[in-house]
Amino acid sequence: MLNLMNRSIDNVEPVYIGEDEKQFEQEHINIEEVKILADNMDKIKDKKVILFLCRISEEKRPMFMLKVFEKLLKEDKNLVLLVVGDGPILKEMKNGAEKAHITENIIFFGMQENVKPFYKVSDVTVICSLIEGLTITTYESLAMNTPVVTADVGGQKELVDETCGRVVQNIQVAPKDGSYDRNYTEEEIERYAKAIAEGLDDKNNAKLKENCRKK
Repeated sequence: MLNLMNRSIDNVEPVYIGEDEKQFEQEHINIEEVKILADNMDKIKDKKVILFLCRISEEKRPMFMLKVFEKLLKEDKNLVLLVVGDGPILKEMKNGAEKAHITENIIFFGMQENVKPFYKVSDVTVICSLIEGLTITTYESLAMNTPVVTADVGGQKELVDETCGRVVQNIQVAPKDGSYDRNYTEEEIERYAKAIAEGLDDKNNAKLKENCRKK
């Protein structure tokens, strides 16, 4: 505020995130609270679960997430992607999943008021956005013992580190004119796939989960 915006900081102070960690405690969350999730538990059972929870819009890169997931499936078919949220790209994301023939491994839940059970059943939460501040999703996920793989944007790396997830350096940058490029590089797709695979590894995942809520 002082260096970039040249304003007085006499009346500037930190304001802490408004999430109550007592409300995001895995052992107190009942999956049955969300019927649509409870009805899909057979599809999730015995699989490694990746959570993509956000507004389904260009800056969150849902189509990029599909590319990353498609790559992951080539190495491990025992994965399922939970897409929780709505937005202008949702229909296109569904169509993209069909074209890639990966719909059997993706469940689209749409917008949900109660997201806690989704964190509970997931092994890792992914944030691959081009623009963020420091997401509430990250706080909630860690509070629910779910590791986070996040883009190195905004203040994300102030919260996520190697002890509770992975921070990935984006190659693509947010466009100044609002026109988003869908020509994702193989290198960037590989970066995310590797980070997510590390997070899902049984040995790594157990250690990360232990640290998440402490972080």
